[in-house]
Amino acid sequence: MTEAEGTAAERLAEGAWGLYGVMLEHLSVLQQRNVRFAQDLIDRCIEELRDRVEDDRQTARRLSESAVCQQEALRELLRESADAYVGLLYAPLRHYEEQRRRGGVL
Repeated sequence: MTEAEGTAAERLAEGAWGLYGVMLEHLSVLQQRNVRFAQDLIDRCIEELRDRVEDDRQTARRLSESAVCQQEALRELLRESADAYVGLLYAPLRHYEEQRRRGGVL
């Protein structure tokens, strides 16, 4: 191999290595971008899940408070209904007692 051929082969090899170096650098940059993209995607998913969990907690708290209010209202309604029923049952006795006090025994 002549000196000119050797020099041309060296230049060709250097050019090829330079091209591979550029390709490797480009692939490295692409890989870094892909890693950042994947990490951002995961971070956004985690943040979205946290937001949904917090919304679910608030909804559960409001539902629980509403259930407590409904239970209290139902207790009050049942208490009033029971009082009215007891009052209805004792009405004839009270009427009789009132008539007796007035002197008009039935």
